[in-house]
Amino acid sequence: MALRFVLGALLAAAAPPRLALVAAQQIPDLSGSTTCAPGSSCYNRTVQGIVYETSQRALPGSPYYTVPLSFSEDLPPGSLLSVEVATNLRNYTVPAGLTMSRLLYTSTNLDGRVLPASAYILWPATLPSEQPGSSNPPAFPMVAWAHGTSGIFEPCAPSNYKALQYNFMVPFALALQGMVVVAPDYAGIGVGEYPDGEPIPHVYGALPAHANDVANAILAAREAFPILDPSPFVTAGHSQGGAIAWSFAERQARRPVAGYRGTLAFAAGTDFIGTVIAANEALARGVTDPWVRASLGLVQHSTIAGITAMVPSFNFTGMTSIVRDRFFNVASVARTCLAAYNLLVADIPSAQLSDSSWTDTSVAQDFRKRTAAAGKEFAGPLLVIAGGADSAVPVGFIEKAVDATCAAVDNADLEFVVYEGQDHFPVIQASQSYWMQWIKDRLHGPKPCRSAERPRPASCVKRNVSAFRAQFNQQYITPNWLVTQAPPSAPWQYSI
Repeated sequence: MALRFVLGALLAAAAPPRLALVAAQQIPDLSGSTTCAPGSSCYNRTVQGIVYETSQRALPGSPYYTVPLSFSEDLPPGSLLSVEVATNLRNYTVPAGLTMSRLLYTSTNLDGRVLPASAYILWPATLPSEQPGSSNPPAFPMVAWAHGTSGIFEPCAPSNYKALQYNFMVPFALALQGMVVVAPDYAGIGVGEYPDGEPIPHVYGALPAHANDVANAILAAREAFPILDPSPFVTAGHSQGGAIAWSFAERQARRPVAGYRGTLAFAAGTDFIGTVIAANEALARGVTDPWVRASLGLVQHSTIAGITAMVPSFNFTGMTSIVRDRFFNVASVARTCLAAYNLLVADIPSAQLSDSSWTDTSVAQDFRKRTAAAGKEFAGPLLVIAGGADSAVPVGFIEKAVDATCAAVDNADLEFVVYEGQDHFPVIQASQSYWMQWIKDRLHGPKPCRSAERPRPASCVKRNVSAFRAQFNQQYITPNWLVTQAPPSAPWQYSI
């Protein structure tokens, strides 16, 4: 691939000083684009995103994600391929005291094909406490964490982000409370190809396949570290990951993984194509709410790409000419992730983001039937948390999924909590005191009995939590803070 140098001057005016250090890095040649050509505002804006994303990777170009030749599609799902027992955290912003490992393991895609995938394990600073009166060694409490949308290309792996994408919002917070966090990157992210060079796509929206990634990461973690077998675990996820966690609970009802204690789903959009349909219908009515734009950009384009990966003849149906140009000649070349892709399509009018008829095709509808979560049997308990002001996944969509599940499942062990006034990411922090205790109660409480042996909890509980001092609260679709590093020459900056 041809490369061109992007000089620091290109970004110096707009980028923070830390980014200037990497602004002179090599950027793939993006001159093939006719709508985002070098020198254009689109190009300059997108390169800012690319440079920033690269600056947030702990080990750019890490060979760790290269699959060993020992990989075989005959291996059982959940097989350990390789383990990095102690990841070098020098370039990570993981809190002192915590340690980390990384895994390569086998999982399965939507069609059951065995493929390699990656995950990280975040370890707490202390051993679990012994239980009074027990002669058994203490078991590490575990949370299987399903991350939200990071992108669809291999560099977008949370395991290679300095702050692991969700930082103190979830993984750091859990590990600092004494829990082991097992977090898959999902197939196609992190590991990008088979040993023979065949690409591994990330089939965005294929929730059951990514639920497999979660389940198989747990199995591989236990193989790598027997101290985790059979640790009790809870599954949790946010946004895309919230939907994956929900799908995992459905998988658990059919193919249980030992030690399961429940699932927590934040801001879960469980029907990606259904959301795109609703967004296009809203756009046709003149609705310009943020969720419409969010659904029609990266979510829609990633879903189209995912369907094409499964059914090549679909051939990116629905992408307009301008989107095709940006997707193939910029995003695919630069391997953009969430931030850079949003910048890449920021100037495209919403009406030009797709040909909305693609969702009516038989291929799209078949994908939807195979992949959507909710309205199905699941293994509880399931805690669903939503923000009442979520501008990415409207609370009404989540409640619809809850209602469909409660209608389909008798005595469903499901709790739906809406935090009024909270947006897509802020709801995680706003609800932390509740969900953290919920997880601890699941992991440290008595092992659940079989349903016939214990009284059923109230089914399908719904409640709202009012916001305190709502008139002064700042809300954003994204987090409003960053976890970053001081320059090596100025460690004194950490003192405030």
